[in-house]
Amino acid sequence: MCGTNKTFANLEKVVLAGLDKVSDRDATHLMYSYSVREAGNPELYAAFDKRLEKMIGKLDYPSLFNAIYYMLFREISKPELWKQVIEATRNQDDVLPLIYCRPFKAAKLYMQAKFPDWDLSHFQDKFFHAEKYFNIILLDHNYEKDQEY
Repeated sequence: MCGTNKTFANLEKVVLAGLDKVSDRDATHLMYSYSVREAGNPELYAAFDKRLEKMIGKLDYPSLFNAIYYMLFREISKPELWKQVIEATRNQDDVLPLIYCRPFKAAKLYMQAKFPDWDLSHFQDKFFHAEKYFNIILLDHNYEKDQEY
């Protein structure tokens, strides 16, 4: 993540002013960027949460990747948001790319602990191809070893 905490603090007013004008994917990038650094004020996170509630059900894999990390970093435990994550994931026609798999698996573990009575089998089914046909350990190894990978 580029920039300093001062950069993020100075950009906060710009982000707040333009949050409703950016695409859903760009909004999730902003959410991820601020939450991974633990930067931002409560007002910013309130705006992020409001935007997330509007768009969570219609996100694609890359956007869900960012949104799930945001929700995990912020420890958002609203069942209705997590149910929308499950539905948005289940509604994807494409196979979950390996590169996006980690937050989905972390979300499954979080939801199992937070909502133990939920059946997450349909959500977990989306990981089948990524886990069966790709090797996450090899991906990590190649990513660290080969800059072009």
